[in-house]
Formats: sequence, C-alpha cells, structure tokens
Amino acid sequence: MRKSRPVVLFASILILLFLVAACSGSRNYEMDKQHAGIERIDGATIDMVREEKALENAGVFKNLRIEAFTVPSQHQSDYAYELNEFQGALLFHVKGKNKFDSVEAIEKGASGSLEKNTVKVEGEILDMRITSPGARMWGGALAGSSYMDIYLRLVDSEGAVIQEKIIATHNNAYAAAWAAGSSDRSMPRDMAEIVGEYLVTVIPSE
Repeated sequence: MRKSRPVVLFASILILLFLVAACSGSRNYEMDKQHAGIERIDGATIDMVREEKALENAGVFKNLRIEAFTVPSQHQSDYAYELNEFQGALLFHVKGKNKFDSVEAIEKGASGSLEKNTVKVEGEILDMRITSPGARMWGGALAGSSYMDIYLRLVDSEGAVIQEKIIATHNNAYAAAWAAGSSDRSMPRDMAEIVGEYLVTVIPSE
C-alpha cells in the first residue's frame, strides 16, 4: 500500500497541473464579443501579415504615431515588463523599416492635432498569457500556450478610422516545452514584429 502512494501523488500533481493550465490558458472571449465583426488574423506570423493588401483610397502617409496601448487592469501588473518590451520592440521594428519619414511613440489621449499625412495607431491588448518559466519547467506542454490578442485601429489626421483589425498569435506548447520556454519569453518581441510588419505592409507611404 505504501508503494502506491508516490504513484498516486504523482498522478495528482499531473492532474492539478492540467487543471491549472486549462484555467490560466483560457482566452477572454467576453472581450472578443466587444469587437465582434472586426476582421481577425488568427495564428498570425510575419509571413501571414506580409500577404495583407495595402489600404485602398486611404491616402498616402509619411508619418506614424504609435499611441500607448490600452491594457486590461489584470495584465498591467502581471505583465508590466513584457508589455513595455512589446511597445519598445514595436517602435523599433517600424522605425527599422525606414518606410516613414518619422515614427514616434505618443501617450494615450495626447492632446494636439496630427500633422497632415500622419496615421495614429491605437491599440488594445484584448488578452494575453505568457507562460512562466516555473510553470513551463514543471508542467511542460501541460502548462499551455503563450499568446497575445491585439486590437488595432488606424486613424488619419482628420480623425477618420481607416482600418480596424484584430491580430492574434500563440506559440506551440509542445515546442515551447522542448525549447525550455524560449518562445514564451520571446512572445512580446515576436508579436511586436508581427504587428509592426502589418503596419508597414498595409499603410501606404507612396
């Protein structure tokens, strides 16, 4: 009887890890309902967003202003570092493409009008999850996937909305476990590059 106790304990731990992963990895579908009808790119990759078509009849834009993204309160403290990393990497990626004359970050709700031929990027983190190193180490693939779901709204200098889109991406839990969580840690940078590539692909500059 005593010999069976370690087996029972191990099985109980596995079940607990599975239940925790299932709960913590669930997306916020109530938030998705608020953006019903907006086109989505699910499982987004760099190559996928490069296939998007440039906006038609929107004009030509020389400047980009990236507003600080709206973040749900439950994520502001849990993922403060990752969100700062995302915003910084997004700005860096778009600037590095040298497509626009100027690319700047601005505070949310910043006063003042936009100069002509400028697009303001408004964004919202709909939902996200970054699997922690501890969860990945002990739970492996059972710790679930890391993901980010982002809503984008592009506004021109006259205040007209020229595009709305939801971009969502996730990693593979089994691959993340095999790679000791490297794709968990890189999720904010990966998503920043995907969003940045989408912006330089769809916003006309000439």
